[in-house]
Amino acid sequence: MEGSSIEPFYFRGRSNCTKMLINGLGDLGAQAMASMLKENNTLVRLSVSNNGFTDCSAEFLSLALVTNAKLQYLDLSHNILGDTIYFSCNHVMLLQMGYTRGCFLRGKRLFEEKGQSLNHQDTLEGLSENTGLKTLNLAWNCIRGRGAVMLASGLASNIFLRSVDLSFNGFGKEGAVALGQALKENNVLEELNISNNRIPPEGALRLATGLRVNKTIKSLNVGKNPVQNAGCYSLLKSIQANKDSAMEILDLSVSYIAYAFSNTGSLLLYIFTLCLSLFPGHFC
Repeated sequence: MEGSSIEPFYFRGRSNCTKMLINGLGDLGAQAMASMLKENNTLVRLSVSNNGFTDCSAEFLSLALVTNAKLQYLDLSHNILGDTIYFSCNHVMLLQMGYTRGCFLRGKRLFEEKGQSLNHQDTLEGLSENTGLKTLNLAWNCIRGRGAVMLASGLASNIFLRSVDLSFNGFGKEGAVALGQALKENNVLEELNISNNRIPPEGALRLATGLRVNKTIKSLNVGKNPVQNAGCYSLLKSIQANKDSAMEILDLSVSYIAYAFSNTGSLLLYIFTLCLSLFPGHFC
């Protein structure tokens, strides 16, 4: 992108909602949009789904969000955010939403260990200033491996996000383990969608340990993951054991539960009984 001329976006008027879907803005567009976000003090909702944004785009936007305290809803779904988000921008993109100074410094050290520099002092100072963002949509990206683990770990200390959509990524077992730990520590998140993330039974077991103590999650979508009978049982049992659970909706739809009644009939019956006891009135 060297030598490219970047013209910032300018949004005039009093509109507090902007949708720029399937525009192919790419990294250059993200850089221009970042310039706008640094100065805009009215925008509340921003949807930039399906624009070919890479981790480089996320870094531009994250640095802008540090100084933007008004934005409450950000949709980055259907882009190309991937594993390299771990080193290129994950610490900045998520830490600015309320992480601690110490966590940022750990991220800075990781950058330096990789021979990269991260000298954005304004990012560090802005960690506690952005109190607006409540909803983050990162569905349909390529977040997996270390990126998934770091993103999930970051949620543990975030104190502002209420709703996060991470569906259709590739969190797998490692990501689910990190999410389980995050649910133990996070006390503000209310909605989490991790459907279609290739989470196996072992991952669901670790996720369940977080639900055993979490007091704020009201809606959890784990649908279309291969959690099988054991995973479903663990999730439901943990919610049942948590007297302070706020859970209202648990989506386990098409979770590849084995229907071999000759071998697992009693377990399936128990799972259904747990559903009836935890969510009365939701079955007919």
